[in-house]
Amino acid sequence: MKDRSFQIEHRPAAPGTPWQLVLPWVFAACLTLSSTEALVRASDSPGGSDVSAVQGATRQIPRGEGPNSSMGSPQDTQSSGAEESRAATPGPHTYGDAEKVGLNYAGTSPPRNVLLLGFNAGSSYDDSIFGNNQHRTGDVDFLFGPNLSVHRDGRLLRLALSYQPYFRIYRRVSEPNAVDQTLGLDAAYQATSRLSFRARASAFYTTGLFQPGQNGEFVPGLGSPSSLNNTLFTPTTRELTWNSRIDASYQAGAHDSVGLFVGDSRLDFTQQVSSAGNLQNMEERQAGLLYEHRLSPHTTVGTNYLFENIRFGLDSRTLVHSAFVSYAQQLSRSLTLSVFGGPQYSRLHEVVIFPVGPFRFQVPIFQAGWSWALGATLAKRLDKTARQLTAQRQVSNGGGFIGAVVGLSVGASVRRQLLGRWDALWSGGYAKSTSVASEFSASDFQSETAGFGLERALTEKLSFRVGYDFLRQRATGQSALFASFDRDLWSAQLTYRFHQIALGR
Repeated sequence: MKDRSFQIEHRPAAPGTPWQLVLPWVFAACLTLSSTEALVRASDSPGGSDVSAVQGATRQIPRGEGPNSSMGSPQDTQSSGAEESRAATPGPHTYGDAEKVGLNYAGTSPPRNVLLLGFNAGSSYDDSIFGNNQHRTGDVDFLFGPNLSVHRDGRLLRLALSYQPYFRIYRRVSEPNAVDQTLGLDAAYQATSRLSFRARASAFYTTGLFQPGQNGEFVPGLGSPSSLNNTLFTPTTRELTWNSRIDASYQAGAHDSVGLFVGDSRLDFTQQVSSAGNLQNMEERQAGLLYEHRLSPHTTVGTNYLFENIRFGLDSRTLVHSAFVSYAQQLSRSLTLSVFGGPQYSRLHEVVIFPVGPFRFQVPIFQAGWSWALGATLAKRLDKTARQLTAQRQVSNGGGFIGAVVGLSVGASVRRQLLGRWDALWSGGYAKSTSVASEFSASDFQSETAGFGLERALTEKLSFRVGYDFLRQRATGQSALFASFDRDLWSAQLTYRFHQIALGR
């Protein structure tokens, strides 16, 4: 196979991109927190704040759940705010609410009514920092940066905010040096006893594959179906990842609820690969209708309709209509099962370019088809052990490589409390994605991930984490030139929470 080269030229992000809206969100959230403090103070619980020990966010793949056990994403290793947002209607919830539930122990709860300031510092060795198997370059990086997390509960308003800038400096190679930033926001408002609204958003402005993650203990983040494809990885470019969703929920009766939602996900590359198989900016807009019926305190059934509009570059658009039936059951005190399935109809419109001598002909292609979506999650949570198994098949976006894909993924993760205040984490996964495209632009992708990590609270404010992560991805067909690579990462990190402020006492 010939070694095909490519060039990367820098271009600034276009005005009006979602990242330019991030800072106003931060300021608005802070102003909301200040202006509503007096109003909601009287409605807080008498016990004040629950300020259990918090570990800062560590590294993860920005928009995925890949190799993250060692530098583990708190979404997978900490108690999340998901359970708190569901407190109004206890019991298992069906597929469609886009909640990313963490791999947390039974009986744990997130800190409430607290502002935390912390600092993270660490180092790692990546054996292929550019993601190029033909010309592998390994190097050691040093990562450091502050973090800010806020959680505020009121009688009508709940607000959670997490912001973390990181400075990453490599020892020998200077090109990948960067300042990465992550932001998470989760706000809920109870308009009446039956009607509630919720807004969630997350943003990553990053370079490279293994990146700092948000503090999932405060902001769980968005999962399927309101997030970008987390099984396709683009390791060598500067990118902005944005996910947002707004929900309106109505409690129609004691056992029935109806919800509407709209969402927007974007992937913007601030570096352009100049070749025939280049990466392209991508946008996915979603809208849906959810219905849930509680059969018993431990069993829920639901139906939902999902519409997706996936745009890839300037010449590719895929419309997807999905109808799902879902079922969730609390099988025992510690075991929960959730399954969903249903048909999906996709319609593709793309423009294929055929070079003929000095001429280039653009030919519009239309393609439609049906497929089936299936998925299941099995979670077991005990006092000192948490396990989770997932499997899913459905149409999704192509992660910047291609417009839309039919993705199949399976994964497993385990967290176990050991002696001496140590926690051990294991994770593994396999994914295969096949393009929803004409034969002229078809591509296939396969990825395998694995990871192991150990973490320990050294003091009440200081924690330590060490681990190893592996990622392997292969691509065939009309895909980006550098979509095939292997990565190994050895890492260590210290997190220090140096200031804690109780709110609403």
